[in-house]
Amino acid sequence: MTTSDLYRALREKIPAAMAYEWDNDGVMCLPEPSRPARRVLLVLDITDEAVDHAIRNNYDLIVSHHPLIFKGIKHLTTEDIIARRCIKLCRYGITALSFHTALDAMDGVNDRLAAALGLTDITPFGDRAYPVGRLGSLPAPMPAETFAAHVAQTLNCTAVTVGNPEIPAYRIAVIGGSGEDDIPAAIAAGADTMVTGEAGYHEMLDAAAMGFDVITAGHFFTEQSTLVMLKELLASIDPSIQSDVYNTNRMLTVVSARGVAL
Repeated sequence: MTTSDLYRALREKIPAAMAYEWDNDGVMCLPEPSRPARRVLLVLDITDEAVDHAIRNNYDLIVSHHPLIFKGIKHLTTEDIIARRCIKLCRYGITALSFHTALDAMDGVNDRLAAALGLTDITPFGDRAYPVGRLGSLPAPMPAETFAAHVAQTLNCTAVTVGNPEIPAYRIAVIGGSGEDDIPAAIAAGADTMVTGEAGYHEMLDAAAMGFDVITAGHFFTEQSTLVMLKELLASIDPSIQSDVYNTNRMLTVVSARGVAL
Protein backbone atom coordinates (compact mmCIF):
# COMPACT_ATOMS: atom_id res chain seq x y z
CA MET A 1 0.00 0.00 0.00
CA THR A 2 1.31 3.43 -0.95
CA THR A 3 0.84 6.69 0.90
CA SER A 4 -1.81 7.79 -1.60
CA ASP A 5 -3.56 4.40 -1.28
CA LEU A 6 -3.63 4.82 2.47
CA TYR A 7 -5.10 8.31 2.19
CA ARG A 8 -7.90 7.03 -0.05
CA ALA A 9 -8.63 4.19 2.38
CA LEU A 10 -8.78 6.59 5.33
CA ARG A 11 -10.93 9.02 3.36
CA GLU A 12 -13.46 6.26 2.71
CA LYS A 13 -13.74 5.67 6.46
CA ILE A 14 -13.71 9.40 7.33
CA PRO A 15 -15.85 11.01 4.60
CA ALA A 16 -14.94 14.56 3.63
CA ALA A 17 -18.64 15.46 3.53
CA MET A 18 -18.74 15.18 7.33
CA ALA A 19 -16.22 18.01 7.82
CA TYR A 20 -17.21 21.57 8.68
CA GLU A 21 -17.18 23.85 5.64
CA TRP A 22 -14.52 26.12 7.24
CA ASP A 23 -12.18 23.22 7.95
CA ASN A 24 -9.14 21.98 6.03
CA ASP A 25 -9.47 18.25 6.33
CA GLY A 26 -7.42 15.69 4.38
CA VAL A 27 -4.10 15.96 2.53
CA MET A 28 -1.70 18.57 3.88
CA CYS A 29 1.27 17.48 1.77
CA LEU A 30 1.86 14.40 -0.38
CA PRO A 31 5.41 14.64 -1.78
CA GLU A 32 5.81 10.96 -2.74
CA PRO A 33 2.41 9.40 -3.58
CA SER A 34 4.00 6.05 -4.49
CA ARG A 35 6.08 5.75 -1.31
CA PRO A 36 5.17 2.57 0.62
CA ALA A 37 3.09 3.31 3.72
CA ARG A 38 4.83 1.20 6.34
CA ARG A 39 5.24 3.46 9.38
CA VAL A 40 2.78 6.12 10.52
CA LEU A 41 3.25 8.69 13.28
CA LEU A 42 0.01 9.75 14.98
CA VAL A 43 -0.13 13.19 16.58
CA LEU A 44 -2.71 15.69 17.70
CA ASP A 45 -0.67 18.55 16.18
CA ILE A 46 2.10 18.51 13.57
CA THR A 47 4.70 20.49 15.51
CA ASP A 48 8.38 21.03 14.71
CA GLU A 49 9.20 18.33 17.25
CA ALA A 50 6.81 15.88 15.60
CA VAL A 51 8.30 16.54 12.16
CA ASP A 52 11.85 16.04 13.46
CA HIS A 53 10.81 12.85 15.27
CA ALA A 54 9.27 11.49 12.05
CA ILE A 55 12.45 12.26 10.12
CA ARG A 56 14.80 10.73 12.71
CA ASN A 57 12.75 7.56 12.95
CA ASN A 58 12.00 7.02 9.26
CA TYR A 59 8.22 7.41 9.30
CA ASP A 60 6.49 7.47 5.93
CA LEU A 61 3.48 9.51 7.05
CA ILE A 62 2.29 11.76 9.82
CA VAL A 63 -1.44 11.61 10.50
CA SER A 64 -2.80 14.34 12.76
CA HIS A 65 -6.13 15.45 14.15
CA HIS A 66 -5.55 19.20 13.85
CA PRO A 67 -4.77 20.43 10.33
CA LEU A 68 -1.18 21.35 9.61
CA ILE A 69 -2.39 23.92 7.07
CA PHE A 70 -5.45 25.76 8.31
CA LYS A 71 -5.40 29.45 7.38
CA GLY A 72 -3.44 28.91 4.20
CA ILE A 73 0.17 29.54 3.19
CA LYS A 74 0.98 32.68 1.20
CA HIS A 75 4.74 32.23 1.00
CA LEU A 76 6.89 29.08 0.97
CA THR A 77 9.62 30.37 3.24
CA THR A 78 11.28 28.98 6.33
CA GLU A 79 10.37 32.21 8.14
CA ASP A 80 6.75 30.99 8.23
CA ILE A 81 6.44 28.17 10.77
CA ILE A 82 3.77 26.21 8.85
CA ALA A 83 5.58 26.59 5.52
CA ARG A 84 8.82 25.55 7.22
CA ARG A 85 7.26 22.30 8.38
CA CYS A 86 5.81 21.61 4.94
CA ILE A 87 9.17 22.27 3.27
CA LYS A 88 10.92 19.89 5.65
CA LEU A 89 8.30 17.17 5.19
CA CYS A 90 8.54 17.43 1.41
CA ARG A 91 12.35 17.39 1.53
CA TYR A 92 12.24 14.04 3.32
CA GLY A 93 9.30 12.65 1.35
CA ILE A 94 6.97 12.40 4.36
CA THR A 95 3.23 12.67 3.75
CA ALA A 96 1.07 14.67 6.16
CA LEU A 97 -2.65 13.94 6.51
CA SER A 98 -5.07 15.63 8.89
CA PHE A 99 -8.57 14.48 9.83
CA HIS A 100 -10.29 17.08 11.93
CA THR A 101 -14.02 17.85 12.12
CA ALA A 102 -14.91 14.90 9.87
CA LEU A 103 -13.32 12.65 12.50
CA ASP A 104 -15.13 14.56 15.27
CA ALA A 105 -18.48 13.92 13.58
CA MET A 106 -17.92 10.18 13.31
CA ASP A 107 -19.27 7.82 15.93
CA GLY A 108 -16.27 7.45 18.20
CA VAL A 109 -14.46 10.60 19.32
CA ASN A 110 -17.00 12.39 21.50
CA ASP A 111 -18.82 9.11 22.10
CA ARG A 112 -15.65 7.84 23.75
CA LEU A 113 -15.28 10.99 25.80
CA ALA A 114 -18.88 10.69 26.97
CA ALA A 115 -18.47 7.00 27.81
CA ALA A 116 -15.21 7.64 29.68
CA LEU A 117 -17.04 10.14 31.89
CA GLY A 118 -19.64 7.50 32.75
CA LEU A 119 -22.52 8.95 30.74
CA THR A 120 -25.40 6.81 29.49
CA ASP A 121 -28.11 7.26 26.84
CA ILE A 122 -25.59 9.06 24.63
CA THR A 123 -27.08 10.88 21.64
CA PRO A 124 -25.78 13.45 19.12
CA PHE A 125 -26.66 17.12 19.44
CA GLY A 126 -26.03 20.12 17.24
CA ASP A 127 -27.49 21.95 14.28
CA ARG A 128 -25.55 20.28 11.48
CA ALA A 129 -26.30 17.30 9.25
CA TYR A 130 -23.48 15.47 11.06
CA PRO A 131 -23.55 16.75 14.66
CA VAL A 132 -20.24 16.71 16.52
CA GLY A 133 -21.54 17.03 20.09
CA ARG A 134 -22.75 14.22 22.30
CA LEU A 135 -25.26 14.42 25.14
CA GLY A 136 -25.68 11.91 27.95
CA SER A 137 -26.70 11.48 31.57
CA LEU A 138 -24.93 10.67 34.80
CA PRO A 139 -26.47 7.92 36.97
CA ALA A 140 -27.60 10.66 39.38
CA PRO A 141 -27.09 14.41 39.82
CA MET A 142 -23.66 15.31 41.16
CA PRO A 143 -22.31 18.54 42.68
CA ALA A 144 -20.44 20.54 40.04
CA GLU A 145 -17.12 20.47 41.89
CA THR A 146 -17.38 16.71 42.48
CA PHE A 147 -18.09 16.14 38.80
CA ALA A 148 -15.22 18.47 37.84
CA ALA A 149 -12.84 16.42 39.97
CA HIS A 150 -14.15 13.29 38.22
CA VAL A 151 -13.44 14.91 34.83
CA ALA A 152 -9.90 15.81 35.87
CA GLN A 153 -9.18 12.32 37.16
CA THR A 154 -10.75 10.56 34.16
CA LEU A 155 -8.89 12.62 31.57
CA ASN A 156 -5.67 12.79 33.62
CA CYS A 157 -5.56 16.53 32.97
CA THR A 158 -3.59 19.19 34.79
CA ALA A 159 -6.56 21.29 35.88
CA VAL A 160 -10.18 22.08 35.07
CA THR A 161 -12.15 25.31 35.14
CA VAL A 162 -15.72 25.35 36.43
CA GLY A 163 -17.92 28.14 35.06
CA ASN A 164 -20.89 27.79 37.43
CA PRO A 165 -20.21 25.68 40.55
CA GLU A 166 -23.80 26.14 41.77
CA ILE A 167 -25.28 23.99 38.97
CA PRO A 168 -25.49 20.25 39.77
CA ALA A 169 -24.24 18.09 36.91
CA TYR A 170 -26.63 15.55 35.43
CA ARG A 171 -27.35 16.05 31.72
CA ILE A 172 -23.88 16.45 30.24
CA ALA A 173 -22.89 17.74 26.80
CA VAL A 174 -19.40 16.86 25.61
CA ILE A 175 -17.36 18.55 22.89
CA GLY A 176 -13.69 17.68 22.62
CA GLY A 177 -11.46 20.64 21.77
CA SER A 178 -13.09 24.06 21.55
CA GLY A 179 -16.78 23.93 22.37
CA GLU A 180 -17.84 27.51 23.05
CA ASP A 181 -19.77 27.82 19.77
CA ASP A 182 -21.90 24.83 20.75
CA ILE A 183 -23.05 26.16 24.12
CA PRO A 184 -26.44 27.40 22.77
CA ALA A 185 -27.08 24.07 21.06
CA ALA A 186 -26.18 22.18 24.26
CA ILE A 187 -28.61 24.30 26.29
CA ALA A 188 -31.32 23.82 23.67
CA ALA A 189 -30.74 20.04 23.79
CA GLY A 190 -31.45 20.01 27.52
CA ALA A 191 -27.95 19.86 28.99
CA ASP A 192 -27.13 21.53 32.30
CA THR A 193 -23.36 21.13 31.94
CA MET A 194 -20.83 21.02 29.13
CA VAL A 195 -17.42 19.37 29.26
CA THR A 196 -15.07 20.73 26.63
CA GLY A 197 -11.41 21.51 26.09
CA GLU A 198 -11.61 25.28 26.04
CA ALA A 199 -14.13 28.11 25.97
CA GLY A 200 -13.86 31.87 26.10
CA TYR A 201 -14.07 33.82 29.36
CA HIS A 202 -17.13 35.81 28.30
CA GLU A 203 -18.87 32.77 26.83
CA MET A 204 -18.46 30.95 30.15
CA LEU A 205 -19.74 33.98 32.09
CA ASP A 206 -22.79 34.27 29.85
CA ALA A 207 -23.49 30.55 30.14
CA ALA A 208 -23.31 30.78 33.94
CA ALA A 209 -25.79 33.66 33.88
CA MET A 210 -28.19 31.38 31.98
CA GLY A 211 -27.90 28.70 34.66
CA PHE A 212 -25.51 26.54 32.65
CA ASP A 213 -22.10 25.21 33.66
CA VAL A 214 -19.13 24.92 31.33
CA ILE A 215 -16.20 22.81 32.51
CA THR A 216 -12.98 23.17 30.52
CA ALA A 217 -10.38 20.45 30.83
CA GLY A 218 -7.81 21.39 28.17
CA HIS A 219 -7.88 20.99 24.40
CA PHE A 220 -5.32 18.18 24.35
CA PHE A 221 -6.86 16.17 27.16
CA THR A 222 -10.35 16.12 25.68
CA GLU A 223 -9.12 15.03 22.24
CA GLN A 224 -6.53 12.36 23.08
CA SER A 225 -8.94 9.62 22.05
CA THR A 226 -8.75 10.76 18.42
CA LEU A 227 -5.28 9.19 18.20
CA VAL A 228 -6.57 5.87 19.56
CA MET A 229 -9.35 6.00 17.00
CA LEU A 230 -6.92 6.72 14.15
CA LYS A 231 -4.71 3.85 15.30
CA GLU A 232 -7.69 1.49 15.19
CA LEU A 233 -8.69 2.73 11.74
CA LEU A 234 -5.18 2.12 10.40
CA ALA A 235 -5.16 -1.40 11.85
CA SER A 236 -8.50 -2.12 10.18
CA ILE A 237 -7.13 -0.97 6.81
CA ASP A 238 -3.81 -2.83 6.96
CA PRO A 239 -2.67 -4.65 10.13
CA SER A 240 0.92 -4.67 8.85
CA ILE A 241 1.21 -0.87 9.12
CA GLN A 242 3.12 0.23 12.21
CA SER A 243 1.49 3.22 13.89
CA ASP A 244 2.85 5.04 16.92
CA VAL A 245 1.42 7.85 19.01
CA TYR A 246 3.67 10.86 19.69
CA ASN A 247 2.69 13.27 22.47
CA THR A 248 2.89 16.86 21.25
CA ASN A 249 1.34 18.43 24.35
CA ARG A 250 3.54 21.04 26.05
CA MET A 251 0.97 22.42 28.49
CA LEU A 252 1.53 20.04 31.37
CA THR A 253 2.21 22.21 34.40
CA VAL A 254 0.03 24.79 36.11
CA VAL A 255 2.00 27.25 38.24
CA SER A 256 0.54 29.43 40.97
CA ALA A 257 1.35 33.09 41.59
CA ARG A 258 3.96 31.95 44.11
CA GLY A 259 5.71 29.87 41.50
CA VAL A 260 4.63 26.56 42.98
CA ALA A 261 3.45 23.79 40.64
CA LEU A 262 -0.12 22.84 41.43
